[in-house]
Parts: sequence; structure tokens; C-alpha cells
Amino acid sequence: MNKTALIAYIQSHYDTTPDYLFAKHPTAAVFRHKNGKWFALLTSPSANKLGLSGDDCHDMINPDIINLKVPPEQLGSLLAMPGFLPAYHMNKEHWVSVLIDVANEKLLKSVLDDSFYLTSQA
Repeated sequence: MNKTALIAYIQSHYDTTPDYLFAKHPTAAVFRHKNGKWFALLTSPSANKLGLSGDDCHDMINPDIINLKVPPEQLGSLLAMPGFLPAYHMNKEHWVSVLIDVANEKLLKSVLDDSFYLTSQA
């Protein structure tokens, strides 16, 4: 999956559009519920900020990632999967960063569903 396909999927599946809130990062997109709570952040930090180097980078300088909320009990198993990393710029106990062009698409969509559900709770 690539960034464009992921944005289109989120827009159609969750009936929301991206918000571009950060002047310093104009391509970073926030996806929210109607009540304003975030369920995903799509951004492209430098690989070294993600803790990636050498072969881990897959020749990416600024990889596209999506930050998603996950149940804490699933965090360890997700981090063992290709494309899943400790959350960039978010709470690392409740969020993961997903390399969208590396992670398994079916798993990515499942974790996205979980994030949508978890963040919809008051």
C-alpha cells in the first residue's frame, strides 16, 4: 500500500478527510472522528528519527508512516511484525508507527480499524 491509496482508503472507509495542521510539516495528515479525536497521523519523518539505519531503511530517507492507537497487550506482537515500529512522536505504550509500504496491507487495515474503535471511546 502507498500513501495515496491509504488516504483514499481512510476517506472512503471512515468517512473523514485529512487535516493538515502543521505549518512546519505541511504533508502530515491527521485523521479524526467527528468529535475531533485523532485516530491516525500520517507523516514522513526522517528514517533516523524512527531508529532506522542501514538495511532497516529499505532505501527510504523519509518513509511514509501512520501512527495508530493499539491495545497495550498487542503492542509487543505488533512490534515483532515487519513494518511496525515504536510510535514516533506519540505515547509508545498505546501507539505504533507503521511503515505503510512495508507492513502487510491486511494487518495494517486491521490495526487501523482497532485505532478507529479505540479512539472512538469516550
